[in-house]
Amino acid sequence: MKTWIALIGLALPSLLVAQQAVDFSLPDGPLTQERVDTLFGGGKFAPERGFAEIRNGVLAVTFVAGKKVVETGFSTHVPVPPSEDFELRFKIRYPEDFQVGLHGKQLGLSGGKGYDGGRGEEARTNGDGWSIRLQFDSVPEGVRNSLYVYHAKMSGKYGGPVGAGSFMLTRGAWHEIRLRVKMQSTPDASDGVIEVWFDGEKKIEKTGFQFVQKEEGRCVDRVRIEMFPGGGGEFPSKDQIFEIDDLAWGPGGTTAPASTWWEWARGLIGW
Repeated sequence: MKTWIALIGLALPSLLVAQQAVDFSLPDGPLTQERVDTLFGGGKFAPERGFAEIRNGVLAVTFVAGKKVVETGFSTHVPVPPSEDFELRFKIRYPEDFQVGLHGKQLGLSGGKGYDGGRGEEARTNGDGWSIRLQFDSVPEGVRNSLYVYHAKMSGKYGGPVGAGSFMLTRGAWHEIRLRVKMQSTPDASDGVIEVWFDGEKKIEKTGFQFVQKEEGRCVDRVRIEMFPGGGGEFPSKDQIFEIDDLAWGPGGTTAPASTWWEWARGLIGW
């Protein structure tokens, strides 16, 4: 027993150090480049998508009335050490009156050239970059989330859901989302994996995936903290404010909540 406890004591710190958790317990106020550096450890602040603030210990993002894509929402891309297996975890709450008909992008990951913004032809021709973001669609029964992916085998100009399914969030409630990307084993292999958990239940598992065709993009090297309405969908009829909390990322398997670590440890030692 003592040997097992000692091994756990050695293993857990190394796993926890690999995870980066964002602490939103700053004084209330708008995000600036200085605050982006403090919160995320870097990343270019985009003023044209700088409509976010710390409010009551969470990140509050505003979709500005009458605006889509630019001059609304929030965006910054945070560089991370290149990894072939990487996770992003966060909690999100849409307001109870979140407007039906809104459509847009949420947080995600990317690698290499990180293609987006209608650069589908470049993604499949160059084969040196990819991106995954969660896409939201506000419908009467809730806020549907699905994948929005640019990759080497895509067709058309814009990204898409790659046939991986979707899940529904309830307005006014906090939900936890975890996105895991496992890169293909070689540039010409089709064995990459995309997984998404929603409130602890796996909702999406896309296997046999080819993100890129060149070694340069065969990694996760950016966390995309990116939230805005558009390109499709309606314009917000009034300011729409939603919240992000418990944001964390790290190598695959390291972003689980503390309770999961405890269950793992108990199982390992037979408690």
